[in-house]
Amino acid sequence: MKTILYNTDTQEFEGAIRQGRYKVDGKIPTLPNNIVELTIVNEPTPPYDNKTQKIISEEIIDLDNKEWRKTKTVVDKTSAEIEEERQKILVNHPLKTYKVKIALANHGLLDTVNNITGQVTPLAKILWEESDMVIRNCKETNELREAAGISPEQLDDIFIEAAHMTGV
Repeated sequence: MKTILYNTDTQEFEGAIRQGRYKVDGKIPTLPNNIVELTIVNEPTPPYDNKTQKIISEEIIDLDNKEWRKTKTVVDKTSAEIEEERQKILVNHPLKTYKVKIALANHGLLDTVNNITGQVTPLAKILWEESDMVIRNCKETNELREAAGISPEQLDDIFIEAAHMTGV
């Protein structure tokens, strides 16, 4: 349990966060009326879809329960936020090649792309097979996309999926 002292007059924290109760010489002291020891409660992050939702964090001082609660709420992203993220991903935002390959596999397209590398320029082939990063809007990526018969919209969706991958 972590705690912190809170001054109800100034509405500010007093001192540092500590592990356990506030003690003086090993004993829990009587605190002045305007000082409250709050237990810090960090609520876990609820599950959410990071493509369409985001987390809003809020800190609540609950004097009745003597808690400083750090809450996390899931809210839907606005269409403008989703489009802004989409554009950030698509405009020269490098992604790890392995993530793009996983996303292609999820769409049943990885074998297709791997099988057409003999039909593209040596540079496109080398970048696909050897590079750690892939950029959506580069000439070689689009060359591979066209040779594999993947539409620009499909590739956009694949890059967006790859950009949102976590834990891989």
